[in-house]
Amino acid sequence: MKKTWILLVISILCMGLFSSCASNADVMPSPLPTVSMMPSANPATTMPPVATVMPTTIMPTTEAGINSIEDSLRVSDKISEEVEKLSELKTAVAVAAGNMVIIGVDYDTKYQGGLTDRMMQMIDQRVQTVDKAITVVRVTEEKAEMDKIKALKEKVDSKDITFTELQTQVADIGSTIAGGSNMDMEMPQTTTGV
Repeated sequence: MKKTWILLVISILCMGLFSSCASNADVMPSPLPTVSMMPSANPATTMPPVATVMPTTIMPTTEAGINSIEDSLRVSDKISEEVEKLSELKTAVAVAAGNMVIIGVDYDTKYQGGLTDRMMQMIDQRVQTVDKAITVVRVTEEKAEMDKIKALKEKVDSKDITFTELQTQVADIGSTIAGGSNMDMEMPQTTTGV
């Protein structure tokens, strides 16, 4: 019994010593809220969960993808600039809406490779550096499709199109480029309509 009391006194002194050494500057952030589910001695009674309170940082929520004509204009221009940096390309015209971008490319005269898997990967990587919310990238080298993309880009530049019309046309052209499939396109909802 005497040993138990001595150990108890030593434990209390050690706890006091350790707690007196701590200062506010050394305090570590508290862990995430936890729930204590320790079994009690009496199975008929259970202890209520104990939660610790920790300040939270509220992050602003934004919808993924391009959600307005202004977004489309800004992102489309950046994607065109970024893709044109590839030495194999002379020009690139991009139009983005929702989570999709359609890109028409024209090759440098020295490049003879065409639209290979490697070229597609390089273009996709360039798109991802601009906006990771874009998950569908459709690229064409066909003149007829390139002309459609250029005409649509002119409408976006002059803001002579509603956002709903833009989404529909990007999906249609993207579907044509992909051979008739537009299953990957997500259409974000907009309340502005322009």
